Amino acid sequence: MLYRSAEQLELQLAAQPEACRRFSHPATQALRTHVTMLLRQIVPEADCELLAQTLLASLDPALIHHLTRQRHMPMARLESAWVDLVARVTRTRPPV
Repeated sequence: MLYRSAEQLELQLAAQPEACRRFSHPATQALRTHVTMLLRQIVPEADCELLAQTLLASLDPALIHHLTRQRHMPMARLESAWVDLVARVTRTRPPV
């Protein structure tokens, strides 16, 4: 998901709706629902809806643009942090 966001960065930035509609777009709702469902399978006792929103915030095109283009962070660093974040949230081990 992270690399897809980075590969389509300009397109995703241009396509982002106004802030008041940003999170209510059907595609965004579908992705959030999917991530929420996956989290419920792994950590059912957690606030999976909020955790899904928090995880997806890490994939925000504007944030990826800021980190890679303005802060010059390599994608490998973002990927490592993403994998670490998911592992911590789900209490699982990162893939080897």
